[in-house]
Amino acid sequence: MRDMDRYERERKAEEERMMMERRREEERERRRLEKRQLARQLDRAKEEWYEQMTNPYLYGGGMARRPGGHKKRRDGGGGETKHYEEVQREELEDLIAEKEKAERMRAREADRYMREQRERRGDRGQRDRDRYGRVIEFYDARFENRDGPMKGSVHRRV
Repeated sequence: MRDMDRYERERKAEEERMMMERRREEERERRRLEKRQLARQLDRAKEEWYEQMTNPYLYGGGMARRPGGHKKRRDGGGGETKHYEEVQREELEDLIAEKEKAERMRAREADRYMREQRERRGDRGQRDRDRYGRVIEFYDARFENRDGPMKGSVHRRV
């Protein structure tokens, strides 16, 4: 009798373990499916975005871009169009010109700052010393010749 109860308990415990294992497996499968569906939705969204970007005229966007990679001219050139590569080239040229202009402005600003610093140091000679009071040597290009620096090209301000 005890053997029967023991057998029944073991069988029930085994069934419960099997049920738990099935539930875990079902949960894993459900998560896998959700992850797969999410990846598919993401891929579809990316494809849709790309399609809208490359063909805006199909999605109610302005007719700025036309089929075949051509774009309306903004300069009032009538119905003429430009190929997208030409438009990209012009945009890149504009971007490069902007960067060069910004670089020139930074260089001018740095030159102005250095000139102001030199003028300030000229007024107060003590500025040619480091924070410990040591004399700072500077290089003067006026004393340079083709063969290299001449004697006395390194000066000390006192």
